[in-house]
Amino acid sequence: MAMRTATLVFAVAAGLAAGTAQAVRPGAVSTTAEATCGYRAVAAQHPDPKLRNPDDLAAKLCRWSSPLPRDYASARPVIDQGETYAAFFYVNARTHYIDAALKKAAADGATQAVILGAGFDSRAYRFRASHPQVRFFEVDLPATIEAKKKRVAEALGALPDYVRYAPIDFDTQ
Repeated sequence: MAMRTATLVFAVAAGLAAGTAQAVRPGAVSTTAEATCGYRAVAAQHPDPKLRNPDDLAAKLCRWSSPLPRDYASARPVIDQGETYAAFFYVNARTHYIDAALKKAAADGATQAVILGAGFDSRAYRFRASHPQVRFFEVDLPATIEAKKKRVAEALGALPDYVRYAPIDFDTQ
């Protein structure tokens, strides 16, 4: 009997608002990845559990280049300034949506998840306990992958064996 392997592929990298994605300098960590991680970290502190972002690891992976203060109470007045911080709500909604898609795919038999533009996404680590059958492949720029590996090792004590990191330059490879 042949074993069926189902793979979920999703991209988490995106400009924080339409048309704002910037090229990453060679050898630099993606500022979009850093800012997105900061937005997730702040949203994980939302006082309403229905709106709270489930990413409890984001704050440990960020180096806080986010334009927002670290704590939700201080960030809220900045977020409320308007369109400039609409990305905060976009990132929070997207996190909830992709988490739900991953849970459904795992429940339907997916055993692999490929995350394109992984940045400082934490699903591989957050979903391990509930979906141990899923192996993760995180694909991103070499400098971002190296920074992430260092931060994950700091946050978790070691790099997990169920995650594979794939450095790639999306423009040339």
